[in-house]
Amino acid sequence: MNTKKSTNIIKVYQESYSVFKNINELKKISRFQYKYINPTPQISWPKINNRFGNKIWVKHENHTSIGSFKIRSSLNLIRVKSKSNDIFCCASNGNYGQGLAFASKALNKKIIVFCPIKTSKIKILSLKSLGATVMLKGIDFTETYQIAKQFSIEKNIELLPSYSTDLSKGCSTYSYELFNNIDAIDKIYVPIGLGSGICGTIFTRNVLNLKTKIVGVVPKGANAYYLSYRNKNLTNINKVSTFAEGTAIRMPSNESLNIMFKNLHDVVQISEVDIKKSIKKIFDDTSNIAEGSGALSYAAAYKDRVKNKNLNVAIILTGSNIDRIKYSKIISKF
Repeated sequence: MNTKKSTNIIKVYQESYSVFKNINELKKISRFQYKYINPTPQISWPKINNRFGNKIWVKHENHTSIGSFKIRSSLNLIRVKSKSNDIFCCASNGNYGQGLAFASKALNKKIIVFCPIKTSKIKILSLKSLGATVMLKGIDFTETYQIAKQFSIEKNIELLPSYSTDLSKGCSTYSYELFNNIDAIDKIYVPIGLGSGICGTIFTRNVLNLKTKIVGVVPKGANAYYLSYRNKNLTNINKVSTFAEGTAIRMPSNESLNIMFKNLHDVVQISEVDIKKSIKKIFDDTSNIAEGSGALSYAAAYKDRVKNKNLNVAIILTGSNIDRIKYSKIISKF
């Protein structure tokens, strides 16, 4: 895969970083979210523990009302933006758009969502059912974002960011629930799209003064964050090729990389075969559905099962929005 290093040198944080002044700010965001959503469960499944050979906790963000953790970040962003405009637009691989559609409907706003043309049908149907106007444009997220950006300029409609501090603050609540319910988590695996989920986990861990190691996970076919982390410099890739569409990113966020460099234990990459095998294993072990991005953490923790022996490990099942036909093929093949 061809790669391209940015000429922008990333500023590296020299100490633990959290955007929260104190825990009360995080609690306030949680209370706001719970007006519209319920906390999600964290479950240690016996079959997974037996397969891995150690204690594994699954944080089930697939149990939100849109089947994804993006509902949290979106509620916080629309809460912050609600006084400025009544209509917004965004670019999304599907789950972020669903979150924004849910939040916009809840707070009486309108949203136009631009998605790549190959976005799964289940995500498109969900977006429309939540009241979003859907525009299928672009071959991948990077191209779709540029189209949405031009649209926002021409129509004078605010384009919502794909990564921001406010998005990560919203995502922080799932790790807050996890850390509040499970004692002494040694390591946690989190997929990386543009970084809101993993940065939210960093913010929560740091404001709670915990020592939990955080590992980011990406597919090999969309490994810009893996390469950037290894290079300690923003590294774009020319194309993506992955089943895990929620993490199909060619150009990392400068802002999220700033936070990751000195706050992550590692970033690892997972093959397409291992992602699909993990989707099947998650169903076998828990009867839960995982989309490609949602299975990344399971795949990475399984790969590290020997080195993680005797550790208390958590994985984030970030979403379950997968096309039924694709899912059936994976279940039957693996």
